[in-house]
Amino acid sequence: QTGRNLHRFKFPPRPSRLLQSRISSFHHITMTHIFSATTFVLILIVTLLAYCPLSRAQNPAITGSRILNNGTFFLSWSLDPESETITFSGKVRTSGCWLGLGIAPHRVWENSDKVTEKQGEGPFNVAMVNAAINVVQVNCKEQEQPAVLQNFYGKDIQYGDTKPNLVENTYSTLNVDKTYREDEFLHFELTRPLAKSIDNQDQDIVDGLNNLIFAFRDGSDSFGYHGPQSRGGIQINFWDPEWEPQITADTVFSKEPLNLLGGNLLLSYMYDKTRITFTLEAKTRGWIGMGMKKDNSPGMINAYLTVFEPGKRQMSQHVLTERNVGFPPAVAPNPEYSFDGYHFNPNSGRSVFRFSRPIAASNAKEDVPVNMKSTNYWLIAHASSDDQVEIANHGPNRILFPFDFDPTTPWYTILEWAHGMCMVGAWMIFAVGATFIGRFGRARLNGRGKGLRGCCFWFVTHHTWMMMVTAFLTILGFIFILIRQSTVLPFSQVFNVWDHPHTLMGFIIILTVVVQGILGAVAGILYDRTGRRGPSHVAVVHWYIGRVLLVCSFINIYLGMQLVNAHIASYVFYFFWTAFVGSVFVFQKPSVATPTERAINDEEERLL
Repeated sequence: QTGRNLHRFKFPPRPSRLLQSRISSFHHITMTHIFSATTFVLILIVTLLAYCPLSRAQNPAITGSRILNNGTFFLSWSLDPESETITFSGKVRTSGCWLGLGIAPHRVWENSDKVTEKQGEGPFNVAMVNAAINVVQVNCKEQEQPAVLQNFYGKDIQYGDTKPNLVENTYSTLNVDKTYREDEFLHFELTRPLAKSIDNQDQDIVDGLNNLIFAFRDGSDSFGYHGPQSRGGIQINFWDPEWEPQITADTVFSKEPLNLLGGNLLLSYMYDKTRITFTLEAKTRGWIGMGMKKDNSPGMINAYLTVFEPGKRQMSQHVLTERNVGFPPAVAPNPEYSFDGYHFNPNSGRSVFRFSRPIAASNAKEDVPVNMKSTNYWLIAHASSDDQVEIANHGPNRILFPFDFDPTTPWYTILEWAHGMCMVGAWMIFAVGATFIGRFGRARLNGRGKGLRGCCFWFVTHHTWMMMVTAFLTILGFIFILIRQSTVLPFSQVFNVWDHPHTLMGFIIILTVVVQGILGAVAGILYDRTGRRGPSHVAVVHWYIGRVLLVCSFINIYLGMQLVNAHIASYVFYFFWTAFVGSVFVFQKPSVATPTERAINDEEERLL
């Protein structure tokens, strides 16, 4: 009876293949959007918490003063880290009615309008070349009229010119209530931002030596030529008012800070014939140290280290030998080393430590001289956390590097650039292109030809780009950096992959590339041309390792960019290209040949 009635039972209709495909696609896109939106929201929340804390500690204003121009100009300033502005005030003994105060890009000779641009070149005029100048002017004839502020920029100015170019600047302001003439003095107060307020027509006020210039003229009612006496210049660090370096015509400055530890530490210097001053800027509130070594022997062995400990507010010297376990106690203070200042810059988040020492070796027998004609080996370390205000374990925040005062670019720097170009070309260009062809080009590039073992065109292209180009550039880039490391490090340290995450991940990528090549060759041997059995297990493992390898290579390229402090344009290209590649992988469905396309391929192969 049951058998007779089976024909009466109606099963629910099966959904069509088109409907199933649409349901699957809708489910895929929906889950992808949900995942992407959730990830974006989490990143946004973390960013807001990191950069917009609920409460910010108030940073007190930094004040200082100087007496300039043989006692005729009394200058004081108040730098506000919170508002990122600086207020200049003071008075100048003059019978004139104006005062010019500016920041120049060149080092100015004190009490002169001459500047020095490069070592070995004579001084040239004038200090106003490309200088940003604020001119305060009072009305001496009508005392009730308020004072005015004009802003000038010394573009294309030549010696003998009376005025630089007048520019509009709404960011600098004048306190008219405190700007006036009284007796023999001209009083003033003006405020300007620390950063440039006008593109290419202003100068930054930096945490370092700023070239301050000034000018005025007795008996002059309006801004004009100052004459030979009433002008001058001086180098001032407004962030560290107590530091007054002795600068002469023989003083040489580093052109730009050395970028170390992936941008976490900056090193600059200035020196004359007998002494050198180092300035270290580290992203920590803890201790900072710098040492000299006689050679590039491993680690911190035989180093003479100078350390500043914020917890003790003092500088000390330490001698590191093979017998040390951790940091040794401080040795007797070196009287030939001088502590030139320490402060924390809340704008940059860096502690700034400055000290000077003789170029020749001091009387301490462990000291190492600074070599001006050949390679120096400098060792720098800082605290691993902000609460390490006294010397302790530095963790990964340590670097030993060679330095030569010769301004020519060392050839090992060119090797670093070649290494980076090889890796970017291999993984961001050819590896991405080969992966796109393998993932999205199977149905579109389905013709077969006399390529690699008669395989389809997409596989020939994918295989060539991966094996012949990506792998070749990766190995070539590895050889470049290997040669570079062997020139600046002893052989025992060349293969030390634990110094930086970029080095460790790069070494893993190199090993994985070799494994991927073997897996790809085996997957090609096991490949079923008919498509009936589906991909082999080796092919599936090859696919997933390839995806992980591609992601790791993008991450490692970013770590390398941080390590060498890449230009902002490099970061823009990196993030836009990464966003494009990620979007294609997330939102574009893989291309798979249909049974009809497979039949066409088989017929083409049979005819060939």
